[in-house]
Amino acid sequence: MINDNDVELENNWGNGSLNLGNVLKKGSVVFFSNKFWFFTTLTFLFKIPFIIWSFFSGHYLLDLENPAVDMDWYEHATLYLLLILPLFLAEASVVYGVFLHISNKQISMLECVLSSLSRFVPVLAIGVITVVSFYLGLALLIVPGVYAMVLLAVAIPVIVVEQPSIIKSIKRSCELSRGSRWPLTGLFLISIFITVVFSYGTVLFEELLSAPVYFVVEEIINSAVAAYWLIVSAFTYIELRQLQEGPTKEQVASIFE
Repeated sequence: MINDNDVELENNWGNGSLNLGNVLKKGSVVFFSNKFWFFTTLTFLFKIPFIIWSFFSGHYLLDLENPAVDMDWYEHATLYLLLILPLFLAEASVVYGVFLHISNKQISMLECVLSSLSRFVPVLAIGVITVVSFYLGLALLIVPGVYAMVLLAVAIPVIVVEQPSIIKSIKRSCELSRGSRWPLTGLFLISIFITVVFSYGTVLFEELLSAPVYFVVEEIINSAVAAYWLIVSAFTYIELRQLQEGPTKEQVASIFE
């Protein structure tokens, strides 16, 4: 378990905007703790529908430079839905696990998955709203898309911890982001950059493994990278809440009492 020396939930009330260093450091502490495989596996579980569909459809044979499989528009839509939306469920699951972890409580894979599935409708609704807002924003010269992601940055943690309605979750995320939107923009861009780097880095294994094995290995690596950023989202929520409201460590730790 994490102790006070590992992740200190200090009171940052009134100390300005989000501290990216603190958020990334705390996320790294959890990610590289004895829960590394726990959170990576937890994230991977939500990729299973995508992996199964990829094998049945032949998508796993696709190569970015030399596509070996022709896909219709509806197959692309299915691919996107199975790849992107489950990540929001994974985020809800990981955030729940992180909060239990920093509270020194016993956690199980099943408990985290069930917690996420119990919020299936609001989490997926937020996911759809986030994705649609992002792409509409991109169509309006990119910046509005990034801004939409910043405003909705902690909507999923809000649903997990505070359990308000969908609309209230969005409003709450917007409120918590106030005063920290530039750091949140930086965090978003950093996450995109690192995710892309690791995604292309897996190409190094392509010649060493058969196509099915390479595809699974690639998804495991992608799950590990995604798990890190989902953990960071939990600490981003904590940090923003401390900045806005100044909760004590005891308040945060007792959220799931």
